[in-house]
Amino acid sequence: MNRGEEGRGEKDIVSVLESESVVVVHEPKVKVDMTKYIEDHEFRFDEVFYEGASNADVYARTAKPLVKTMFGGGKATCFAYGQTGSGKTYTMSGTNNDGLYMLAAEDIFAQLESRGARAKSEYTLWISFFEIYGGVLYDLLNDRKKLVAREDAKRRVVIVGLNENEVQSVDEFLELMAYGNAVRSTGATGVNADSSRSHAILQIVLKAGPPDGQRPVGKLSFIDLAGSERAADTTNNDRRRRMEGAEINKSLLALKECIRALDMEKVHTPFRQSKLTQVLKDSFVGSTSRTVMIATVSPTNYAAENTLNTLRYADRVKELRSKGGGPSGPSADRSTYPYTSGKGGGGSGSSGAGGGRRAVAGKGAVARTSAGGGAPAASSSAVASARPPHDVEELVDTHAELVSQILQEKEDLILAHRQQIDDMMEVVKQEMRLLHSVDQPGSVVDEYVAQLDGLLESKMRIIRALSGRLSRFKDQLEREETLSKSLERSLPPPSSQARGSDRDRSSDRSRRRRK
Repeated sequence: MNRGEEGRGEKDIVSVLESESVVVVHEPKVKVDMTKYIEDHEFRFDEVFYEGASNADVYARTAKPLVKTMFGGGKATCFAYGQTGSGKTYTMSGTNNDGLYMLAAEDIFAQLESRGARAKSEYTLWISFFEIYGGVLYDLLNDRKKLVAREDAKRRVVIVGLNENEVQSVDEFLELMAYGNAVRSTGATGVNADSSRSHAILQIVLKAGPPDGQRPVGKLSFIDLAGSERAADTTNNDRRRRMEGAEINKSLLALKECIRALDMEKVHTPFRQSKLTQVLKDSFVGSTSRTVMIATVSPTNYAAENTLNTLRYADRVKELRSKGGGPSGPSADRSTYPYTSGKGGGGSGSSGAGGGRRAVAGKGAVARTSAGGGAPAASSSAVASARPPHDVEELVDTHAELVSQILQEKEDLILAHRQQIDDMMEVVKQEMRLLHSVDQPGSVVDEYVAQLDGLLESKMRIIRALSGRLSRFKDQLEREETLSKSLERSLPPPSSQARGSDRDRSSDRSRRRRK
């Protein structure tokens, strides 16, 4: 927890047993008879990092093995997932170039150096950096040029127009990363004044061979996902921010659907549902693919819902192992973590004054009543956000469905506008031919009038069609504005969340992460 959260009286509801790779979320709840109790949710992952862990510690136990995968000819991916402000960008970029990006670059160049002069002359390193914002791809190293994701004949995803830059040192790498991060889309949300509003994808490609015929050897990708948000975290922003949040959540939901399909071994995996899943396809498909997910969470009672959603999401990803893989560890259904009033319960000790963001593991939950001591009491706002009234839940669902419709209608409206321009241009061409015809000697004025009347009717029909679609879209925007205001009145304000960017908050807290 940071100082702001402590000052507002928020409670740390997450315990970490780093030595056992276990985290427990002690969710405060209230029964119908107003009895307060704690429901424990235990999660077990491959790695769990307590607040004292540095980015170097995280890298060594998560992303470092992926460098070996890249040199071995594989496709390696590391992506960070979590709610807004939980530390994803801090983990990837760090505060003073001490994030996973730089650590991986140092490791790669060290590997090339250790292989001798021949390897340095044979291998070259290329990077590309782009973002997915509002369902559109932008090249962050080429003046935010729009890009297109397509599949080639071998069903491999190719980013058409993506600029690749050769780097020959860590300094060159950092210079390009600084430029790309400077132009990345950010904006205010209900919980973060400077939140990343796009999914950022860094691709590091190792190539070999002569300069005129180099071939890719391996690829390492780092993906800093935009923060997932609840409806309550976006209602206080303008429509643009609400639409951004809806688009982000839509793409993250598509990713979840793909993970679920892979887990259930379905014949079809819906990678084409969003640009994000289309780009991530190579990370989950293929015998040479290796993927690490780092989940970042907030330990406060206010963020309990988002924390649990993140951990359940990560737990599903954890199950995506190759057949015959190692065990995933016992679930909380069979092993109950004993609750203690102190934080930590052994393992890594208590969370100090500068506590922070953590990541957890396991499956299942054990509910238990509390006499009032030892467990953090649920504040009225925390209970309201965790269990909103039925009508508020319906309002949230209605708003989410409407926003999803608006996003689709927006795309349809833009396509209709483009088609209208094409149709109008065709009518204009016919008008030009008609004018040329009427200027000729012997032209018949009645024919000219009849054809002009038909062309004008065609123009009005085209305009009416687009105008009708635009009118319906405006009605939807007005409905969204009304629903948003209703939500703002019904849901507790997100003021109890600490504000500031991931980097600003890093001085107050460490993040807990998991592999």
